[in-house]
Amino acid sequence: MGYSGTLSIDYDGVEAVISDMKTYEEDINTIYADMAATVESLVGNGYMEAETADAYTAEFKALVGPDIEELSEVLSVFYTQLAQTTQIFAEHDSTKAGSFSC
Repeated sequence: MGYSGTLSIDYDGVEAVISDMKTYEEDINTIYADMAATVESLVGNGYMEAETADAYTAEFKALVGPDIEELSEVLSVFYTQLAQTTQIFAEHDSTKAGSFSC
């Protein structure tokens, strides 16, 4: 799809993208929670014991957790802005269409 100098929006298509992005955000958070539980199971199941094992699980959360939270926030901000922008265009379209009615 090339740029033609005019704006054309498939509102249903944009809504589908927003819905997909919300699902991906949820999936990322679920995968992280599963990964954290798996790492914690190293200690919980007795596969690793000692302060080092506890430190390992804490290190995992400290290294990965903030990045996952940031990625989740970035996705949320992006799809929220996309929804807001689409809404503004829809309102503008509606206003313009109403001004041309006879």
